[in-house]
Amino acid sequence: MYGYLLIDAKGGEHRLDITRIDESEIVRERSSLRSFLLCEEIGHVPHERPPHIGMMRRLEIADYEEASDIGHLRFYPKGALMKELLEDWAIKIASEMGAIRIETPILYRADEEDIREQAMRFEARDYKVQAGKRKLFLRFAGDFGVFRMMKGARVVERQLPIRIFEL
Repeated sequence: MYGYLLIDAKGGEHRLDITRIDESEIVRERSSLRSFLLCEEIGHVPHERPPHIGMMRRLEIADYEEASDIGHLRFYPKGALMKELLEDWAIKIASEMGAIRIETPILYRADEEDIREQAMRFEARDYKVQAGKRKLFLRFAGDFGVFRMMKGARVVERQLPIRIFEL
């Protein structure tokens, strides 16, 4: 397991060894931080079942897909409808804010320097695919495509701020 560098509200830095999480003063002071770190590191808080799991199963909304990686869901009909309605709502809100919708590829070449550098910051949560001799990354929420797209955009001051979004 690797460590974290936590920065508090005053800018103080706290190194944290996740294997000794309960020895950390900053974590003891904030129980929600402990839960968050354990969820990020190992996928769940040991001996604590999140309350939403029973509800999403009981209401036939979604369930974890055991054939996938930790945390990935399959949506039942009611859940798929709810997800679609939430996406529609998000699009409406973004549009009202003047945001424009974009779409970017889901796979990016690892031999692109900017892609590789960004992906290395999120190695614990990245997915690599080998396609022949080429290594590819499956994009994640810290999207490569948005940065690449905007890097090549021509923008004049009157267009700022630029609001873009992707589902």
